[in-house]
Amino acid sequence: MTLTPQSGARYAVEKGYGRGVFPIQPNSKLPIPGVSWDGLVGQHVPAEPMDNNWAIATGAGLLVVDIDAHNDGLTSWDRLKAQHGPIPETFAVSTPNGGFHLYFRGDGPCSASKIAPGIDTRGAGGYVVCPGSALPTGSYDIAHDCPPAPLPAWVSQALIDAKTETPKNPAGEIELSEGERNSMLYREGCALRDRGYGEDAIYAALQALNDNHSDGALDEDELRTLSRQASKHPPGQARQAAEFRPVPKENSPIKLLKTLDFEAIPRAKWLIEGYLAPGYITAIGAPGNYGKTRIGALTDIAVASGQSIMGWDVCKGMSTGVLAITEDPMDDMYRRAAGVCVAHGIDHRGLDIHLWSMLDDPMCLIKKDGSKYIRNEAQIRGLIDYITAHKIGLLRLDPYSSIHALNENDSTDAVQLTLVLKEIMSATGCAVLLMCHVTKSSMPQRNAKDRSDYRGNMHVLRGSSALVDACRVVYTLDRYHPKADEEYGVPPEQSYRWLRLDVAKGNTFKQDEQKQFWYYLESPALPSGEEVGAAKVATPPQAVACELDQEGAIVAKVADLMEANGVGEGQAIPVTQLAEIAKVHPNWKDVFGKGKFFKEDHKLTSMRVKLQGLFSTAPERDGYRYWISQTHPKGVRREVV
Repeated sequence: MTLTPQSGARYAVEKGYGRGVFPIQPNSKLPIPGVSWDGLVGQHVPAEPMDNNWAIATGAGLLVVDIDAHNDGLTSWDRLKAQHGPIPETFAVSTPNGGFHLYFRGDGPCSASKIAPGIDTRGAGGYVVCPGSALPTGSYDIAHDCPPAPLPAWVSQALIDAKTETPKNPAGEIELSEGERNSMLYREGCALRDRGYGEDAIYAALQALNDNHSDGALDEDELRTLSRQASKHPPGQARQAAEFRPVPKENSPIKLLKTLDFEAIPRAKWLIEGYLAPGYITAIGAPGNYGKTRIGALTDIAVASGQSIMGWDVCKGMSTGVLAITEDPMDDMYRRAAGVCVAHGIDHRGLDIHLWSMLDDPMCLIKKDGSKYIRNEAQIRGLIDYITAHKIGLLRLDPYSSIHALNENDSTDAVQLTLVLKEIMSATGCAVLLMCHVTKSSMPQRNAKDRSDYRGNMHVLRGSSALVDACRVVYTLDRYHPKADEEYGVPPEQSYRWLRLDVAKGNTFKQDEQKQFWYYLESPALPSGEEVGAAKVATPPQAVACELDQEGAIVAKVADLMEANGVGEGQAIPVTQLAEIAKVHPNWKDVFGKGKFFKEDHKLTSMRVKLQGLFSTAPERDGYRYWISQTHPKGVRREVV
């Protein structure tokens, strides 16, 4: 049977060998540098050609005996067979050095020359190269194709006897490469700790490995430090800690600021500046039926077309492919995308947008069984491969709650899910847009005019704060309330058409940048005659107070009050005096309220918000500029122009 690295990996998956398969370096038996190979283990092998070799993660009922021809392994194996009797017929793979990998059903540790010289084992925590993969010296080929036989009892007993001895090279397949001795030795130490070895045994093993590589070898103190730190981890949890380098060495991530050339600092990368960034998560939160999907469809078309139809500039030179995964029927996804194209006059035939309905193909990236997290490696790897192959720049997930089976309110669960998303982004470089629900307690009442506690509040998103913490940008989405006509002159039947995005988290924004974005839902007709909602950037209706202040009466009153009270530059008229300003308006009772309005402190805040519209443009009069202050002292401030 002639196999390639990928077909050999698929063969192993079909046979159910070990815990799964994963890619390793091309023409090598070493893991991909900088990546935890254990985190790549899965059941999916891409269809697209790859240069990588592949490996099988042993354990989970698979133990492989590695007969190393270079270290008298063949002679040792013949001697063991003569001593213990014939070996049952089992699956076997020939190796490039003339040895063999014998596959057995059973469990045991990794070991190096513990059973006999040149006889290693690969079990829990180890791996072997898949048949079909190759090294410069030769290939791994199936030598005998049959189901793995049960592990001989004498092999199992030999491993038990050897466990009390000092280990040598437990990983076997891993060699120390130049420039990585510190981190590689630490991984070896953690692998030993996971199999129950103590500090002294770990030190002895690392010392043996270190002595075999005199070029760049570590000194005794460094080895002691690595051994001590590896032994501090509970057995079974050390391998995960091995991803952290405890002693910065040649490839340390620590950099000195004084060595930095400021002119060499690149600009931050954005797909849409201020909204979507490659390798980061953006979230939009809103109650159901508030227009999240409309904004999502508008985002898809903006990225794919490169047109600034959202009010932001789409950055050039970035991947414009979009993968939109929603829980809506495919026909609805078609209609919304078509509506945006018609409303904005965009030809859909030039758009690289990929649509996935979870009604047709459900998605669950991760779930939980008791305290154990179970990742859907097939879907995760499938997403990574698809995004990479089609050069997807934006992955939109709508809604966030439909891509997992975890408890959103549990911070640990939320962290596990965001780690999956970060893995996808790290492997592909795409941006992720999550459409999220908000908590019931934070939902603005439909008839409530004051939405300040909701708009721009990142904590309204449903679930653990760990999700918000993982996002680079967060927005809230709101719409007009039905009584908006009283303040803005919007007919109640049209209020649902006005949508508003508020920045809730965006530490990349400059202080003077816009923090609210308004959209209006138009109803373009499709060729079928059906009308669908499509969002377009819009200028919000101005408050009545602003529209009626044509002669600048309020601004004039502000100036007079400041002069009369000796208010200097940078000072403010106290909020209690805003009532006098409001009364200048001819219809102030209708606009600002009646009765006890000015006697109740909490009402003054509402009035200040209404006056904010007038002073948002910082009007000028007689050499001064005026604006509403939100900080102490609250009120109207002025400064010399």
